[in-house]
Amino acid sequence: TSRNYEVKLTEEQAEMFESAYKDFKSFTTKDKKYNIIRPKNADDVKHEGSALNHCVASYISKILKRNCLIVFLRKTKALDKSLVTIEINNKAIVQARGASNRSITEDEYVAICEYAKENELKVNVTPRD
Repeated sequence: TSRNYEVKLTEEQAEMFESAYKDFKSFTTKDKKYNIIRPKNADDVKHEGSALNHCVASYISKILKRNCLIVFLRKTKALDKSLVTIEINNKAIVQARGASNRSITEDEYVAICEYAKENELKVNVTPRD
């Protein structure tokens, strides 16, 4: 689905996208193993969906309406390589998925919880068994 999702934002929509992230601060875990970063633009969201083979590109309209934020969990040593996509909605992390919608690992979960604590977010995701 994500590969076929065409996203062409108007200049106004691009400004809306940027505005949605105005309060976002990137995050590095205490052990410096992971970072949580924001997409620079809607194309970053689309590329994330392609790289991880999931439908996150369909969330761009939700970002524009301020219904959610999409952020990316990355290994610090590979910030340009997609790892986990995170959805934040109503002060909670409501989704965190890796390639082909895989569940997050325990290690990724710990990193997400550290970010959530720092940003006063609830965590409504669990690691895979």
